[in-house]
Amino acid sequence: MPDRSRRSPVDVVAPSRNETIVDLLQRAAHATPDKNYVIFPDLDGAALTYAATLDGAARVARALRGQGIAAGGRVGVFLPNGPAYVLAWMGTLMAGGADVTINPGARGASLAYALNKARVDAVITTREGLKSLATVAEISSPPPILILADSVEPAAVLRLAWGEWEQPGIPAPGSEDAFPKTDPLKLASIRYTSGSTGMPKGVMQSQAHMLASAKMFCFMTGFGPDDVLYTCFPVHHVFASVTGILAALTQGGTLVLARKFSASQFWPHLVAYGVTVSHILDAPIAILLANPPSEQDRAHRCRVMYTASQAFPQFEERFGVRILPLFDMSELTVIAYYPEGVERRSGSCGVSSGLFDIAIVDDQDYPLPTGEEGQIVVRPRVPHVMMMGYFDDGDLTVERWSNLWFHTGDRGVLDGEGYLYFKGRLGDRIRRRGVNVSAAEIEAAALHHPDVAEVAVIGVPSSLGEDDIKICVSLKEGRTLTHQALREHLKGELSSYLVPRFVDIRTSFPRTDTEKIRKAGLRDEGQKGLTPTTWDAETGSFWQG
Repeated sequence: MPDRSRRSPVDVVAPSRNETIVDLLQRAAHATPDKNYVIFPDLDGAALTYAATLDGAARVARALRGQGIAAGGRVGVFLPNGPAYVLAWMGTLMAGGADVTINPGARGASLAYALNKARVDAVITTREGLKSLATVAEISSPPPILILADSVEPAAVLRLAWGEWEQPGIPAPGSEDAFPKTDPLKLASIRYTSGSTGMPKGVMQSQAHMLASAKMFCFMTGFGPDDVLYTCFPVHHVFASVTGILAALTQGGTLVLARKFSASQFWPHLVAYGVTVSHILDAPIAILLANPPSEQDRAHRCRVMYTASQAFPQFEERFGVRILPLFDMSELTVIAYYPEGVERRSGSCGVSSGLFDIAIVDDQDYPLPTGEEGQIVVRPRVPHVMMMGYFDDGDLTVERWSNLWFHTGDRGVLDGEGYLYFKGRLGDRIRRRGVNVSAAEIEAAALHHPDVAEVAVIGVPSSLGEDDIKICVSLKEGRTLTHQALREHLKGELSSYLVPRFVDIRTSFPRTDTEKIRKAGLRDEGQKGLTPTTWDAETGSFWQG
């Protein structure tokens, strides 16, 4: 475990002018060639060693160069969690390109948008991915496609022209040393945000930015060369790739990369692979807590889990791990967290990391008094710890940077001692009877009910104008709860204007790839969020349309 006693986050993430991700991979492959870098539990525990990763990445890089991908070329990485993704990402960087990592579940118009928005010069996928690419109707400039087997064996790369599936192109032999060294401060990655507030935005990241995020993860969790990190979240998000694949590389450690989150396999995976540090999110925390107690609960070696929006003492007590709450986003590095020795506050994601100035402002960007809720805005104290901008969207970049503060689009509160409280997305704001309603406040009250497992609150159209409040909940296994009983519980927890009119008790939620409840999906159900399973407190019956 790294010694953090005399180091600060600023010391840890301060970017080198010369260090690149390929440098790190080469050093690790030469120092510990046979050490497992990434283990794949869904492939019966097969693994990529550091030497095999370097070899496979070099093959990909030679294939890209053979197709004319020059320094700065944009490469669509259209792959699920697996060996092919690791080799494609590292190979793209080795060739001097910038990866455009695309959700492997994308099809049709959404896939065409991702390819066209970034104007990719090549696509790397598997043969399975070709089926999705075949659903794309219009590509502005059809790129060549490189096919990788999703295997730990660094096999030859096949090249296919767009729509012509039988043209092999075997990379010529050679050394990774033949590739020119890249500039760590230039564009190295375009990562699409979830698009929950509009079409997905391409976040431009440099290697220095990605390395800062990876090193900050290791600093906060104490991850070192002898540790084993587990993630089961999608690699097209920075969570699993930058603070997973890349974080392990910065320390020469080992990553266990599962295909997806599974409540039944989560703890067995941690036990089987000797995991010491793990990724987690709020939604899986709720799901795991809803499972019946098991001997697996404490059979693992995991000491810390990253990340959540706040502390979960019940989870920590039951499973014997430390949850690391924090606040960050794809565009930035960690804004707030709990350094060692800092007392936790209920509902807070911690205090400033020291990497950013933090302020809370109103709708006109005027600073708000301590304790008042507004938009969280930040600006960096360290160079290259945030994005370079939104790709091909200068107007949005400038808008988010208005008045020399980066606007996160999130609501929050700073208390008098510098603790930050996340209150939800600006887009989640509900306005009822002339009053702004916090969905997070209602959700927290609902979770106090012993039968409730998960909850999401949305605004639905009101016949009186503005919004009415709808609450959607799922119940813990084996529990029952009536719509009226839930509403009576909320009456005892909330001010009257916060008690929802509509209640929906359901078995599942629409979710993002990181298992978060997708509120946009709830608002799209039925008639702008009102469905036949929605109980109306005013009529005492289910909504009929």
